[in-house]
Amino acid sequence: MGDGAILRTARIARGAGYIFLRGVLQIGLTLVFFLFLARCFPAYTTGMGEFAIVGFIYTLAQIVGNLGMNWGAVRYIAYYQGKGEEEMAYAAMISSLKVVLVCSSVLSAISFAICYHIGLTPLLILLSIGVFSAPLWFFMVSIVQGLRKFGWFSGLLSINEVLRKVPAIVLLIWGYGLEGILLSWVVADFATIGLSFIPISRGFRTKEGGSLPAKELFSFSMPILGANLIEYASAWADRIALLFLFVGGNPLIALGIYTVAATANQLVIAMITRSFFMAMFPQFSETYGAKPEELSQVFALSSRYINYVSFPCAIGAALLAEPVILILGPTYVDAVSPFMLLATCIILSGPWYAVASAFLALGKSGEYLKMMATGVISDIVVCALLIPYLGICGAAIGRNVLFVTSLCWGAIRLRKYIEVKFDKESVVKGGVGATILGGVVYAVSVFFVHKLLVLLLSVLLGSLAYLASIVAQRGVHSRDVEFIEGILPPRMNWLVRLLEKVAK
Repeated sequence: MGDGAILRTARIARGAGYIFLRGVLQIGLTLVFFLFLARCFPAYTTGMGEFAIVGFIYTLAQIVGNLGMNWGAVRYIAYYQGKGEEEMAYAAMISSLKVVLVCSSVLSAISFAICYHIGLTPLLILLSIGVFSAPLWFFMVSIVQGLRKFGWFSGLLSINEVLRKVPAIVLLIWGYGLEGILLSWVVADFATIGLSFIPISRGFRTKEGGSLPAKELFSFSMPILGANLIEYASAWADRIALLFLFVGGNPLIALGIYTVAATANQLVIAMITRSFFMAMFPQFSETYGAKPEELSQVFALSSRYINYVSFPCAIGAALLAEPVILILGPTYVDAVSPFMLLATCIILSGPWYAVASAFLALGKSGEYLKMMATGVISDIVVCALLIPYLGICGAAIGRNVLFVTSLCWGAIRLRKYIEVKFDKESVVKGGVGATILGGVVYAVSVFFVHKLLVLLLSVLLGSLAYLASIVAQRGVHSRDVEFIEGILPPRMNWLVRLLEKVAK
């Protein structure tokens, strides 16, 4: 394994670490936000379902308004900077920005026209403004991601998260409902757009002379648009199926309960494995531009560390489902079972994101599109078969099937382009360690009753037990020490020296 591959993987982990900290903040703020939201919109009302629909429209506009150009910017900026062609990287940014500005402006104009026909209300006006701001802020932070300025990238996402949630909570308390939430989102969007100019202005050494053909940009980005729409549909396929196939009660209420479980699961994935994805995609692209032969090595190392992180998180999330969900109140007890089922997605999402990052770095966005389509089709079929009988648990099972089928298909197709090596040792030893962690978490839940105390002790004691089991299984190698040394600051060299004593 070359030193370059280890250093590039270390950059991925360092970037994922920054994004992980943002994920911790996101989970904390989202938990507090949902506490207030659940009390304003109890499970026996349609308020949570209406909130889910507003969120669906807002995020759909974000995807369509970008036309896949956000991922195009990430890929081409990192790729051309890896090749040393700075002027081409800047040209890619400018060309894609023009497309996003035009598209988001057109979408906003259409939205205002429709709302004017229906009858303008504060909610619809804010939604129309958000249709413009949502794609633009997401594109601007994607440029920062492509520049691999992960500290800034994480900081901008954190600022956006704070401005979206904190004012929204205050406005909910004051009784402004969905209008207050949307106002917070729009303000956060424009603030993030303004701040993103700081790292972008410092990220390009050359700003003249390049020209990226529109055909090349669109040939990569349009399949990404399709894939993003399918990915978003995958997040909503199970929920939409609930609306039409749920029997035995109000489908909007069932949607609201399932939304709590699905959101909790998505937050864990966003904090853990998607943090790696946000760092892997631009770093894989830079690697492919600088040293294509190292891409398969970086892929294998990345899968190793993702497995070591995702296994304990999945087991912990499943066993702590009840105390976590019931923090929102006893009316959401029905969300516990689907959340436990969805925990499997945490393990599957790690290698899934590694495969997706490799496809995108290689410029094979069409393969990524097919990978997403395979998963969504299987999800829809399973949901159609199971929801009438299992309700929201059937929707959760469909979500798991999505990850399994798309991951298998994607891994098989990726072998056409690079040597695909998933780290098997981390699967075995991570699985054993996660099982030991599960035993510790279960013991804590038996001996203690207070939910918050159970959560804190489970995280602390479970983490210590997991780390001890990995060391006992001799799951730390010399290359892992090099990797960790590349992540940690110099003042923590004592930890590196300690790891050297237990490494193979």
